Parts: sequence; structure tokens; C-alpha cells
Amino acid sequence: MTAHTISKYMKSQKITTYVDTVRNYLKYFKSCYSAHQISRFDIKGKKIFEINDKYYINDVGMCHSNLKYRAGKISQILENVVYMELLYRGYNVSVGASNGTEIDFNATKHNEKTYFQVTYLLASEETVKREFAPLLAIKDDSPEYVLSMDNTIRGNDYQGIRRLSIIDFLTY
Repeated sequence: MTAHTISKYMKSQKITTYVDTVRNYLKYFKSCYSAHQISRFDIKGKKIFEINDKYYINDVGMCHSNLKYRAGKISQILENVVYMELLYRGYNVSVGASNGTEIDFNATKHNEKTYFQVTYLLASEETVKREFAPLLAIKDDSPEYVLSMDNTIRGNDYQGIRRLSIIDFLTY
């Protein structure tokens, strides 16, 4: 989530707020170790963007206690879980950007990069294109994964990109 998306959501709920106010609250969450801030990294230009950082929370239960469970947000929850697992495994993580598209995670460990896309299900051709297109645009030899809750995808690669169940990823 970004400060902008939170602000937009609050406005949709008729709560007046500003992006700068949301940024301040996110800084407070970060300072008390309730949230992590990650930068966007331009993969092609090899630079960090100065805006639109994303935030991931340490405990998704905090969101459920305040906002109630919303099934439509399952992809965001899964993305949060994968982010926390990457940190646990010792990766340095940023959000990747390439040709105007977002790559969920650009993870680096021991100077080796790995790219990850996270989605709930690869249920339609449109979803497959949306999730694989950013990775197909990357022109290096780093491993690339699309993680989803689909059951029957182990070993089923798509144009050289590995598809893996999130459950398999977490237990791997």
C-alpha cells in the first residue's frame, strides 16, 4: 500500500485527509516497528525513485481488527506475507519498476537478484498477461517467479518464468 492509495481509500469512505498526513502516520508506524517502508527501484535505469514508497505491515491481523476482513484484498495480504518471508530469508527488498509496470519485489541477497510477482490466482488470460508482462520485460538472467495460490503449477514455467504456489514457496 502507498500513502496515496490509503488517502484515496479514506476519501472514498468520506474521511477528509491528505497524502502528507497519511505519510506522517506511516512514518509513526515504521518508527514503532509496525510497518516496513520499501522504495521503488527502476530496474532499467538502476536508480531508486524518491516517491511512491510502499508499506507492508508486520501483522496483517492489525488490518483485520480495524478494517474487518475483506476478501477482495487477498492479493495484498499474500503480497504482504511474501514480503515478510523475503525479509526473514535475508533478502534486501524493493519494489521494481520497468517500462511503466510494477514488479512486486526485486529481492537481492549476496549480490544476486531475484524478481517476484504475487497474485491470488492466475484464473484468466488477462491476469496471466498482467502478472508476467513486467517480468518478460526484464533483460537480465536473474531468476523470476510468479507466486499464486493455484494448486497445480509446480514446474509449469511460462516463457522461462517460474510459476510456484505460494504454499510451496513458504515451505521451500
